[in-house]
Amino acid sequence: EPNAILPAAALAYFAFGFFYEVKNTDQYLLQIEQTSEGAVRMEALQKEFSALAAEAMVVGKKTVTSLSTTAKIAVETGKDLNTKYDKFTE
Repeated sequence: EPNAILPAAALAYFAFGFFYEVKNTDQYLLQIEQTSEGAVRMEALQKEFSALAAEAMVVGKKTVTSLSTTAKIAVETGKDLNTKYDKFTE
């Protein structure tokens, strides 16, 4: 069974470098700061995710409407078949 920890750790390490940098100062041994490029990248990701979320909401509403219509049709078909079966067995 493959171990997913090492690839996940490598991905996290490389992703961290796109947004933050580690500095050594006199006051702190390891000081983590977000770079200006990282702030721009973070803002771009947030915009993309909010656009995707809005699109997912639209698609989700359409899917719910479609499934609701399909369920209504299935219920009506079942009732119709039940009525026809009752008439046939009489």
